[in-house]
Amino acid sequence: MKEDWTYKKLGEVIAHLRTGLNPRTHFKLNTPDADGYYITVRELKGFSIEPDEKTDKVNSAAIKRINERSNLKIGDVLFSGTGTIGKTALVSELPENWNIKEGVYAMTPKQSELDSKYLIYYIGSELFLRLVNDKAAGTGVRSIPMKELVKLPISIPPLSEQQRIVSRLDSAFAHIDELKANAEKQLSEARALLQKTLTKAMEPKEGWEEKTLGELATDMYRGSGIKRDQVTSEGIPCVRYGEIYTTYNIGFEECVSHTKETYISSPKYFEHGDLLFAITGESVEDIGKTIAYLGHKKCLLGGDIICMKHQQNPKFMAYALSTPDAIRQKGIGKTKLKVVHTNAPALKAISIPLPTLSEQQRIVSRLDSLSAHVRELEEVTQKTIAECDTLKQALLRKVFE
Repeated sequence: MKEDWTYKKLGEVIAHLRTGLNPRTHFKLNTPDADGYYITVRELKGFSIEPDEKTDKVNSAAIKRINERSNLKIGDVLFSGTGTIGKTALVSELPENWNIKEGVYAMTPKQSELDSKYLIYYIGSELFLRLVNDKAAGTGVRSIPMKELVKLPISIPPLSEQQRIVSRLDSAFAHIDELKANAEKQLSEARALLQKTLTKAMEPKEGWEEKTLGELATDMYRGSGIKRDQVTSEGIPCVRYGEIYTTYNIGFEECVSHTKETYISSPKYFEHGDLLFAITGESVEDIGKTIAYLGHKKCLLGGDIICMKHQQNPKFMAYALSTPDAIRQKGIGKTKLKVVHTNAPALKAISIPLPTLSEQQRIVSRLDSLSAHVRELEEVTQKTIAECDTLKQALLRKVFE
């Protein structure tokens, strides 16, 4: 141990530790009279709390009548103790009607012993998180109970030394965050250019026709459900609807998942050139995401996916169905709830401008080239972010171990 440093249990250096309430038990979210943000792990951003339009809202007066401890106070340090364990935030300023979710812990440091920012750096270090994960329990969603959290040791230097450490880490982390921000900015600009080029390329020109998907489809049908535990390492290739959002881009040649045909009672298939639509999603903006299958194997179509057969260029169709206008059409009549659905009749009503097949191929070639550049930047950005996170943890190890 470093000179003048001591070890104490976390509970010895915080004045209060509390968590919020579970809406399933105590109250409802997003009611007409909701006036406050419901802070969950997704709003915890290191040294800030950042609610947005997707953040749930609550009636803060109703919560306060049930339990005042769910209200936040200036100077609290937040720590996610369940699900994505280890996310942090500093409560530096906030309206009184912000409340925390059950499993998000609010710590009030003893100001005479512990600097709030020092605490955030410490509890966000791999050193501390290893201890947390050793005490976390549960299958699937893991949690660390408050009674176990307060027992964990934390190294405490003199307060002046804590503040010196914070100042040094603030400077180093600011530089690292600038590197991340620059990489993310380059990627954002490339994505914006791709979207602008896509929109321009799809603007109707002389000789183009306006066609609905219903007019272009030679067949359109829905797949059969493939459960997570029915995915195998070998067997027939398949696509599950969630993979359309998380795994595939405009076009793909190979499936990441496989299953056995015997698992599926009413199998549905897709083949080369078919379009796949995800008809269940988490937002109006994402619903109906479209990808084109460019491989040559016969594949199984998962549930909540619609397959469209046609005689156009498949990648052109997928690009055309990812323009702002197509996305707007996919969202017509949809309600912004937790889960959004669409169906074949709604998809058939979508119209797109259609050039000749030769022009479709020219447009695809131009967009493919720009898309490849964006994918390269995505890989570079992901690598940069990972390296920056690794560097941060290396700095924390050097300070705390």
